[in-house]
Amino acid sequence: GVLLDGSGGNTIGGPGNGNVITANNNNEVELRNSVANQIDSNRIGTNSAGTTIIASNGVGIVLDDSDVNLVLRNTIAGNSGGGIDVVTGAVRNTIYANHIYNNTGLGIDLANNGVTPNDPGDSDTGDNELQNYPVLTGATVTRINGVLDSLPGAIDLHFYSNATCDPSGYGEGQTYIGLHEFNLPGVPTPFSFPVAPGALQIGHYVTATATDSDGNTSEFSACAPVTCSSPDVDDDGDVDVNDIIAVAVQWNAQTYNATYDLNCDNDIDILDVQIAAGAFGL
Repeated sequence: GVLLDGSGGNTIGGPGNGNVITANNNNEVELRNSVANQIDSNRIGTNSAGTTIIASNGVGIVLDDSDVNLVLRNTIAGNSGGGIDVVTGAVRNTIYANHIYNNTGLGIDLANNGVTPNDPGDSDTGDNELQNYPVLTGATVTRINGVLDSLPGAIDLHFYSNATCDPSGYGEGQTYIGLHEFNLPGVPTPFSFPVAPGALQIGHYVTATATDSDGNTSEFSACAPVTCSSPDVDDDGDVDVNDIIAVAVQWNAQTYNATYDLNCDNDIDILDVQIAAGAFGL
């Protein structure tokens, strides 16, 4: 594997320069008391193509008493421990856009103690300041909704799709979907993230992480199953005549738009209009 001990300013991998790090009898990559390093575009626990898991003992990446590190664009899979562990007071470690799946432990584990429950107001401290993860309230093929309770300030939400949900019910993060940026006032705040067409599939699961303005990334959220679009197609919080009309207008339209396909049959027709009308109470 790879070990940095008391070292800073290094890049492990990088676009076009990623390493294949697997089949080790301990942690694949470990940073101890190391600051401002970047772990980028590596295959950790898989073959060079990232298509075949090669079983490894230990954790994919351990950030041990190590601060201000960036972990991105890596494939991390098949480890007997977790995907990424942040431990021993490590803070300001930013983790996003990785492909994390099929690890025995959590995809991201702060303090290496299993799922860390969110706390009201997110005032607790610890590894990555125990940043609260988002609470997803619903996911359709076109939109992801949820709530985040965290300290005031800028927040980056990163969203992922998974073919299956982790046995814990939280994570992992197999396929990166995208980023939603917003400012949090310091109270639980809802968010709504529009999803690009084709990015999500019915039967898959969505997860998310939150990263605060200091770079502390949370654990993965609980999984939310992907369902068909909501009859509230204009997303105003109410199913009304406007939604019925909007679906009807898309009936036999030249261009297919999954937002109006309320039964997920890849066609917009009278059945979708009936679903919208039924949700309105007709």
